[in-house]
Amino acid sequence: MVSGSGAATLKKRYGSVTDWKNGSKPDLLIAFDRLTDAQLTYLKNGGRVLYFGTGSEAVMVEQGTFYSQYVMVHFPREDHEIVEALASKGYGGLQFLNLQTQYVITEDKDDPLSHSIIGKILLRDNVGDIGQSGSYMSEFTVGKGTLIQSTLNVSGDKILGNYLIDVAAEYLLQ
Repeated sequence: MVSGSGAATLKKRYGSVTDWKNGSKPDLLIAFDRLTDAQLTYLKNGGRVLYFGTGSEAVMVEQGTFYSQYVMVHFPREDHEIVEALASKGYGGLQFLNLQTQYVITEDKDDPLSHSIIGKILLRDNVGDIGQSGSYMSEFTVGKGTLIQSTLNVSGDKILGNYLIDVAAEYLLQ
């Protein structure tokens, strides 16, 4: 099931994808933009959610001041299944350049969800400002559920964005 601004694109790519309905208990929810109270309840009760967004209803994010070719992505856990599916290991270099945003996931903020981090998947390092580090994608346990949250902009028909959605969704469905 899917909700948010990316729903139309995913429904077009995959005929079996349907819109989120309150009270649903899908194998996986892919959400864009924000998570509703019903979706958060689904997550806390054992749901699996792949969330692309920066809304305050999920894990807190921080707005950085800068993003461009000087922001590098690296993979802290090369053994993570999502990272193993990506083309390069170690530093991602510029392969995420067209997906970058100024938002990063931070662990040093109070967040509205009671969660514990499983691990950072894609780290963001700003070589122009050492203080602008964070994560573009992290995995969390929220209640009984699993959340992968990303602040990357995967909207539209971006090849790497589509691939990242596919790989992360497949990982959550295992």
